[in-house]
Amino acid sequence: MSTEAQNAIFAVAADNKWVHVYRDVKTLLAETDMGVGHEQNVTNTIEFFNVAGKRLLPAFGRDWALVDLTESGDPADPAAVHNRISLVIDKTKAMILEHADEFTQAGFNPQTTISQLPVTAGKSLIEVADELEPNFGALTEPPAVRSLVMMTQGSALHMLLCHSW
Repeated sequence: MSTEAQNAIFAVAADNKWVHVYRDVKTLLAETDMGVGHEQNVTNTIEFFNVAGKRLLPAFGRDWALVDLTESGDPADPAAVHNRISLVIDKTKAMILEHADEFTQAGFNPQTTISQLPVTAGKSLIEVADELEPNFGALTEPPAVRSLVMMTQGSALHMLLCHSW
C-alpha cells in the first residue's frame, strides 16, 4: 500500500460509467478537464468520495471552477463506494464483450483485456485506490505537460475505466 492511497479521492460518474482516482484533493483540483471528452448527451455529473467512504461535497468558485471538496455530514459508507467502483468495472467488462470484434480488430484480446481489469472484491478502499491509481496516472505536472502525457502515454486500462473507451 502506498502512502498516497491514504489520501486518495474517487471521482465517480453518477451513472457509474467511469471512475478516476486522484492521490489527493490537490491533485484532483489541478485537473482542468475533469469530465470533458465523454460521450455527447451525458451530463457528466461527478460524485466524489474519500477512501473512508465519505461523500465529498464540491465547492465552486465564481467562474464555476471546482475549488475545494469538503466532507458531507453523511456517515461514511465504504461498502457503497466499493459497490460503485465494482459497477464501473462490471460495465467495462460488459462493454468489452459487447464490442469484442472491435477490440480484436484494434489488436486487443477481449478476454485478456478483461483479465487485466482490477479485482476489487475483498479489498479496502485504500487498497482499491492503490491498485487503480497507477492505471490512472494521477499526474501533478503543469496542465500542458499533463495533457501531453495523457495523450501519448495513457494506458488502455485508463481509457477503459475512465473514458468508457
